[in-house]
Amino acid sequence: MREGEASRTALGVALLRAIATSADALHDVRDPIAESLLPPSLALAPHVLARAPTVARVLSGGLLDHVALRTAAIDRALRDLFTQEPAKSQLVILGAGLDARAWRLSELSRAVVFEVDVVASQRIKTRKLQHVKPLAREVRFVEVDFARGELEGELDDHRHDTSAPTVWLWEGVTPYLDRDAIDATLRTIAARSAPGSVLLVTYLTSEHVRVPALLLPAVKRAFAFLGEPLVGAMRTPEMHSLLRAHGFAIDDDTGSYDWARETRSKKPVLEITERLIRATRE
Repeated sequence: MREGEASRTALGVALLRAIATSADALHDVRDPIAESLLPPSLALAPHVLARAPTVARVLSGGLLDHVALRTAAIDRALRDLFTQEPAKSQLVILGAGLDARAWRLSELSRAVVFEVDVVASQRIKTRKLQHVKPLAREVRFVEVDFARGELEGELDDHRHDTSAPTVWLWEGVTPYLDRDAIDATLRTIAARSAPGSVLLVTYLTSEHVRVPALLLPAVKRAFAFLGEPLVGAMRTPEMHSLLRAHGFAIDDDTGSYDWARETRSKKPVLEITERLIRATRE
């Protein structure tokens, strides 16, 4: 990531959400904000690629399907958590990137959203959305470098309330962190989670992707576009054990085929083996 720019991962996810939205809400994704977060060089891409969604699904190496299904699955989980009683009042998004849920999910109207990321992504988002009113009650931007372990102090400075249950969203980040960084972040999350807090975290299993050999080059090109090495893959029992060690009970662990079945959506053309865990602080 060059200074003053969002990471290629953040841009890639925003682009894929914008394409899915333009392609008649592919996999039930409705993110009207994503397109406005893209740089001018990518402004037309969502509309062009949405005209041939099947081609885009294949050429993206399965990432279009995967990110769309993952986005919709997490949206459903957040709507549930922030509407059921007692409704949660705090959402912490770790590695928020160009996520726009605070501006598009009305279910967050009573919640304070803490957007945690590096300064470059924060500045891009605040500049591009300066005239867009959040649907969340309040958005607090928390600038953190995860590698330097700044999360605890910065959340304190931004008045995160450790006495109230928190929903933590850690989407698409752990594959890019080593085991020590993942463990350190979970330690902070656990220490700041009142009983009943919920963690939504995605992780990549060691297979990375299950595809026919013929399609593997397309998948490799898609991951290379994101520009960041995958160093944090782990087996499902290992991830479950890590969460339990930090005081979280596993409620659910699902993948892209599960997400597609939930909405009777098209199966992904290629299976990327990133999974979503919902876990509750005991």
